[in-house]
Amino acid sequence: MTVRTGGLSVPTDLRSAVATFRQEGEPTMKLVNVHAAQTTLSQLLADVENGEDVVITRYGVPIARLTPLAKKPIGREPGVLRAHPAWRAFAYDPKVFTPMTGEEPEAEGWM
Repeated sequence: MTVRTGGLSVPTDLRSAVATFRQEGEPTMKLVNVHAAQTTLSQLLADVENGEDVVITRYGVPIARLTPLAKKPIGREPGVLRAHPAWRAFAYDPKVFTPMTGEEPEAEGWM
């Protein structure tokens, strides 16, 4: 027997801590009660990372849904800043990378 709550068809068999069900037009979801979710949170997160949806229930009523986050693509392209005017005037100066000696650190305000 299933109960329809909040648009979800939920099995009423509470003897099972973990069940799976399918909503119309959606992939299979894992249905987990609160106690099982607390004790197996790491495994549930691993399942979510693998693309599975997990619904946490209390007394057979869905209260939370764990779904994977969509990864945001990084909107950048290598070499784009090469055309920037500040990079056109860039010239490598090896003395910038030589260690400071004597009074140079004090003169530069480092000490």
